[in-house]
Amino acid sequence: MLPPPELLRRALLRLLLTALAAAAIALAWHDALLQAALPLLRAGVAALDTNYRTVELSIRTIDGESVIERVATPSRVREIGGHVIFPDEQSRLSTRASAGILLQPAILGAALLAGWPWRRWRELALRCLFAMPLLALVMILDVPMMLVGFVWFEEVKALDPDRFVPMVTWADFMNAGGRFVLTVAAVVVAVAAARRLLERAATPEPAIAP
Repeated sequence: MLPPPELLRRALLRLLLTALAAAAIALAWHDALLQAALPLLRAGVAALDTNYRTVELSIRTIDGESVIERVATPSRVREIGGHVIFPDEQSRLSTRASAGILLQPAILGAALLAGWPWRRWRELALRCLFAMPLLALVMILDVPMMLVGFVWFEEVKALDPDRFVPMVTWADFMNAGGRFVLTVAAVVVAVAAARRLLERAATPEPAIAP
């Protein structure tokens, strides 16, 4: 059943205004937000990649574009395609991801959370509370996995080009729109969880017969 036209118009207006406001905030505090996200990204990369140790993770501007750059070095002995790789502090591999993609889930998520029809401020606050850790998870599944996947791609391309690397496939999926699919899924889960919690709170407890 479709929502009433007036409710739909208000929802679309909230979605548009929130998207514009979130985008404006992202542009105004772009560098500060990226710097604040670096510890989360570093923790995500460290959890995902035990083959390489991150020497440096930073925000750089290259040809007028902000990028997240990871410089890594092999951290343990491994064998790939018949070649043995030893830890070597002099061996460095640099991978980059566009910094702009990092804030996309937050902007889209905020717009969807505000635009999705709601009746009370409490409902909106609850769905935002549920959505925050889910959107943070999307961020970890996005840029850190891409940075790790690109390292593996360079390694496998040079030593074992026929090898299948799931992390590279995941990076391709995220670049093909996967981050937007995951963001929408996170919002749907948050909206459903908030609504269910409010419905349970509003349901009166059954009377117990004496």
